[in-house]
Amino acid sequence: MTRSGRDASSSADFVNKSGRRSDVPSLSRYGRELTAVLIRTSSVSSVTSSSAITGGTISSSAGEISSRGVCWSTSSNPVITNSRTIDGSGSGSFTSRINGLSPGTSYYVRAYAVTENGTIYGNQISFTTLYSGYETLSAAVYNEYPNEVRNITFGNVSFNKIVEGPVNTGR
Repeated sequence: MTRSGRDASSSADFVNKSGRRSDVPSLSRYGRELTAVLIRTSSVSSVTSSSAITGGTISSSAGEISSRGVCWSTSSNPVITNSRTIDGSGSGSFTSRINGLSPGTSYYVRAYAVTENGTIYGNQISFTTLYSGYETLSAAVYNEYPNEVRNITFGNVSFNKIVEGPVNTGR
């Protein structure tokens, strides 16, 4: 692998032994060309008490990625023998939904790619699930009597709230 004539401040540009130009470096081992796989774990979003959404981006000039997804654990540096999703194969971006998490627990997550040369992991991101019952709830409340304490129920969650201000009677 040789670095082409760009300066260090520009984006990566490598030339492999075949003379192909690429943003992904390649190496040779035992006469066989190996291509680097670059993985980035996406930020975690939509965190609830039992789930979260993340994913990753895999850049590779080799089409040898047989499986990809994210793995997670309550310990740092999770691996695919911990919990994992399987979100297809090949390079590109993907989204993963992690389910079955425990409320109020810190987790570590990394994107991964399985290639013929082994499993490669992306950067690690940590997040904490919400405590049970802390999900955001919203609703329109109709009441004929402003400033009255009303019992509001969402599924199995119930609470009292003073309904203030102008009130739509729903009529």
